[in-house]
Amino acid sequence: MAWYTTADLDRFLTVTGEFLRAHAAENIVLLSAARRELDRRRRGARCDDPLYGWWEPEDGTGPRGAFLHHPSERLLIAVRAPEAAAAL
Repeated sequence: MAWYTTADLDRFLTVTGEFLRAHAAENIVLLSAARRELDRRRRGARCDDPLYGWWEPEDGTGPRGAFLHHPSERLLIAVRAPEAAAAL
């Protein structure tokens, strides 16, 4: 069980997109924030170096948790496994 982090929004969305969309209503805030980042980047706006992350269990079944954090905003987290929240 491990948390992985990246500053690469494309990588984050590639790894976590299916997980987040599978429970879109629960993850709407995190999904909206990621969409906002994509829109900012397309406009050429400078971002505040957000950090993205996801949690995967050892069995390799894919992400069961994800987060997005801007230094100037609160942490946005989506977790489907209690042990993921504890590890974060």
